[in-house]
Amino acid sequence: NMTIQYTAAHVTVLAATDKALLLQFTDGQESWVPRSCFEDQEHAEFLTRGDVDDVYVASWFFDRNDIDIDD
Repeated sequence: NMTIQYTAAHVTVLAATDKALLLQFTDGQESWVPRSCFEDQEHAEFLTRGDVDDVYVASWFFDRNDIDIDD
């Protein structure tokens, strides 16, 4: 039973669907992030296009998508 690690990211929401959010990260990269990857899924439910927020996303997601979130 592996504990999922989460990584903080400052993001802008570019688009939203029932299942995922299109986020722009501080490195300029954009990626669809499944809502299930957010540590606080209830909070993620309320995010919508145009929102700017600090969120916690499963760390593996950044590795898999080569997103560099270090400022």
